[in-house]
Amino acid sequence: MSVKPIFTLLFLFWVLGATAQVNFSYNGNPCINTVLQFTNLSNAGVTNLEWEFGDGGTSVATNPTHAYAAAGTYTVVLSGLFNGVTVSKQNTIVIGPNPTVNFSDSTLYYSSFTHIFTSQSGGGTGQLRYFWNFGDNQSLGTQSNMVSHKYTEAGSYAVKLVVSDANECADSVTNAITVDDVFKVPNVFTPNGDNVNDQFIVTTNGETLFSIDIYSRWGVLVFTRTDRQQLVWDGRMPDGSVVSPGTYYYVITPLDNSAAYEPLNGFITVFY
Repeated sequence: MSVKPIFTLLFLFWVLGATAQVNFSYNGNPCINTVLQFTNLSNAGVTNLEWEFGDGGTSVATNPTHAYAAAGTYTVVLSGLFNGVTVSKQNTIVIGPNPTVNFSDSTLYYSSFTHIFTSQSGGGTGQLRYFWNFGDNQSLGTQSNMVSHKYTEAGSYAVKLVVSDANECADSVTNAITVDDVFKVPNVFTPNGDNVNDQFIVTTNGETLFSIDIYSRWGVLVFTRTDRQQLVWDGRMPDGSVVSPGTYYYVITPLDNSAAYEPLNGFITVFY
């Protein structure tokens, strides 16, 4: 074997050995605008370190930090000098898209203090998780995109939703909502099974305890209920039979918070 091939082989071994002296790692969630900590793991003989983060950013620090402004796949290169020769190591890093966050709210149809919040968030990577702060010192973490929450009093509240994905990439939004103290009693309903106005529903705040008694025109008690919400009558007698069409008399009595409510009497008409 000639001297030249032996020299070439030794040179390759030396260069490969030098390359093996360069290495690095990073810590942090691979998310947009999240600061990642890069750690130099190179041999002590490697000097003049230079980092290229694949998005145009560079650094000459030993253990730099870097944040990516957009989702994508980036090639990170760490270079240095080893025995006068430039050696390098490269790894790819995938920056995932952050979730987009928004939500809507509505009131429960028989309880104005109970709000239903529906996340309209999307994007991210994998299963999304939702953390709700309802603005009244109550909070909830869940994987469901719909939650309900009952407030104890009327007012304005700042509701915050934080959405995170499988990579712990997160974003948030805060919306102001208004909680109203509502009391509504209808005067007619049609319990004919067509799913339109089939129930007599008294809307309350869902916090105050009420009793309701409904009587026929002859004074026969046909329905009674005590509840903080769901003062709902389906038009049936206590034995389950459907009442006859006509006019009925109701008495609604507040059992607590009586300073805010007075007893209410009135008439309800049943049509078919």
